[in-house]
Amino acid sequence: MENRLEILRIEIDKLIFEKQPEKIRFFIEHLYSVARYCSLLALKRNLNQELAMTSGMLHDIYRVTNNTATKHDITSTNCLQP
Repeated sequence: MENRLEILRIEIDKLIFEKQPEKIRFFIEHLYSVARYCSLLALKRNLNQELAMTSGMLHDIYRVTNNTATKHDITSTNCLQP
C-alpha cells in the first residue's frame, strides 16, 4: 500500500510546486490532512484505507492545477475520470 501512495504523493507535490509554489505549504497540509482523516474513517468502518487516502489526496486536485475554487468539487472529479 505504501508504495502506491508514496508515488501519488510525489506526483501531487510536483503538481503543487509546478502550478502554485507559493501555496505549497497550504495545499500539502490540507490535502494530506484530509487523506489521514479519510484513512481513519475507512479503518473505523472496515473499508479500503488505500482508496480512502487516495481520494483524500486527490479531492482538490482541480483547485491545485487551475488556481480556482469555483465548483472545484465537481471539476476535480471530472478531471480525474479517464
